[in-house]
Amino acid sequence: MENNLIYFHFYIADKEVQLTVAGRDGQTVAQAASPLNFEDNLFSALNVLHRLMTAGSGRSAFHADQAFIRKIGRIQASLLNLTATDPAKPVAVQQLFETHWQTLVADAQGAACFTFSFAPQAPYTELAELPWEFLSYQNADLATARHPGCDFIRQIQTPAPAAAPVPVPKGEALNILLIVSEPDPDTLRRSDKGLVAYRESYMYRLLRVYENLTNAPDAAVQLRVLFQPRPTEIQQAQVSRKAITFDEFLRRFQKNMVEPDGETIRSTDQFDFRPHIVHFLGHVCTDERDEEMVGCINDENSLAFVPFQAFTACFAAAPPHLFILQTPEGVRMHRGLITQSGLLADLAAKRLPYLLSFQHPINEQGSLAFLRELYTRLLDTQTVPAAVRAARGKLSREVVSYADANAFGSPTLYTTLPQPGTLYYGLVSGAGPAKAIPGAAPGASPTAETLLEKIERYVSEIRRGIEKADYEAALLQFKEIAEIAVRSPESDTPLAERYNDDATSLLGRYNAMETAYKQRKIDDNTRNNNRTALGYDLLDLIRKFPGVAKKSVETPVTNTPRLR
Repeated sequence: MENNLIYFHFYIADKEVQLTVAGRDGQTVAQAASPLNFEDNLFSALNVLHRLMTAGSGRSAFHADQAFIRKIGRIQASLLNLTATDPAKPVAVQQLFETHWQTLVADAQGAACFTFSFAPQAPYTELAELPWEFLSYQNADLATARHPGCDFIRQIQTPAPAAAPVPVPKGEALNILLIVSEPDPDTLRRSDKGLVAYRESYMYRLLRVYENLTNAPDAAVQLRVLFQPRPTEIQQAQVSRKAITFDEFLRRFQKNMVEPDGETIRSTDQFDFRPHIVHFLGHVCTDERDEEMVGCINDENSLAFVPFQAFTACFAAAPPHLFILQTPEGVRMHRGLITQSGLLADLAAKRLPYLLSFQHPINEQGSLAFLRELYTRLLDTQTVPAAVRAARGKLSREVVSYADANAFGSPTLYTTLPQPGTLYYGLVSGAGPAKAIPGAAPGASPTAETLLEKIERYVSEIRRGIEKADYEAALLQFKEIAEIAVRSPESDTPLAERYNDDATSLLGRYNAMETAYKQRKIDDNTRNNNRTALGYDLLDLIRKFPGVAKKSVETPVTNTPRLR
């Protein structure tokens, strides 16, 4: 739970915006209502701007910059009456918001939670589709602001609200079910060299994230995988009983590489396994009736689709605490005017406390960075909204070199927990205060770990990543510890800044190399040689990096290489 938390709940209906302010316990403190600033046709204009920014991919797609995103965010703020059209005559909603916002800004431990709900008819359904994470106020992008930290949650009203999740005691197993349907076969099989095709697939990199998660020394995680599910497996209610243990799955996947020899990669699991987290990676499309369909594999190994109701029925008997919905197409709460139902709404009806949906396409490297940070925070006993906030900040601040500017607006958190009432629950509980996460924002739990101890821990992980040829993860960790050193009072700040620049240069080299490879400008041998050279440069840097913890008045001249 945040130390000093204020909820701002916005409800839009009947050309009016209602603001309810609640305290840390979720109980209402004050309410206000004001007319909307825009006519119905401007709702559509705002929606068109959003679609322009999020639709398509590749060179022909429109890539928004931060200025464009902030422009949309200011329009949203004006729509919610956070900025009055006449400053001399502030509206009631603006007065109420600013009174409590100033309290948060003055509090170093303050945090805000923005929740949204809308009337279930046009044009309000268009507003429901917008990424309210773009909301900007007083030149601050609220979803990525360091202080006060701001969470964004969409509330889905259900006849029977979800019960608060019962956390897993720290040290006991957190159960995760990964459902993978139709990874990109062209990527996996584009090379005659099977190992190369396997290593360079997104599927492989995702499995590395989970492999590192299960192998972490302090993590207690039970992971199972349902790979390439058949329609019958999707439609049966206890889908988790068909999941194979992760270690066995990884062994078979590495051997068979997406079943090229026809040997099945699935096996029946006779042990009861109730997941706390379900992560679905697959395809969702709409049919001619605008009904959503979920991708699965038929007996001919071709992509097939089943109605979303068949998929969501799998989780009715034992709903997980958190459902992560990741599709290349993106999944929104409202697909169109024909139907207001869909995959998200139907999952919510099963009383899942938290739903995390990648609303719009997000590149592979950004999504992996988001997932790494999300699990790190959850396992450190942080609440789900706080973990999502930290992972979104990772997208906007630390991996912006290869993530689209609007990537932070894609991961969207929904909840079916009752309102009023607290929305902050963790999936893992600790006996004592949670230890601080490296690079945590101000106000996080303190840690007794010195900078040198922290550097040594990071260096060990970076070396392990290089040994496993997981250069992406190793580079991100080096960038993270370099930024920690820059902020630390224990460090030689000028030297730390040089290392931070080197980390940025290495990431730039890596991203340029990966882009050239995807565009077929370099071949496999050139890419492998470049990756090896990059690994040696990184090893050379981390060998000398602990010296940054020796604070001095004058920074000595070092032989730290400057990377081009």
